[in-house]
Amino acid sequence: MNFTQDVTGTGVKLENIFWKLFNIKAGEINKEAALLGPDMKLFPRDLVYLLFEVEQSFAIRIPEERILGGGLLTYNSLYETIKNCLTVEKE
Repeated sequence: MNFTQDVTGTGVKLENIFWKLFNIKAGEINKEAALLGPDMKLFPRDLVYLLFEVEQSFAIRIPEERILGGGLLTYNSLYETIKNCLTVEKE
């Protein structure tokens, strides 16, 4: 799936958050790499900023169990977490 072309615009919005917070361009995002790993080079505090920005930008609340279950490990897992939260919010 091409994340920048999804129907809801979630991928584009998330890519913009990565650019805004970390100056990481969409083409530089390794979507399968660990956010805290050597490819993405984020620090633990960056995840706090990322979580706050995602919840604010998407007007969602990511449940603690989702975070502890790996919802912030990679770009892809964060993307799926956001989609899941948006779906739950609509119901």
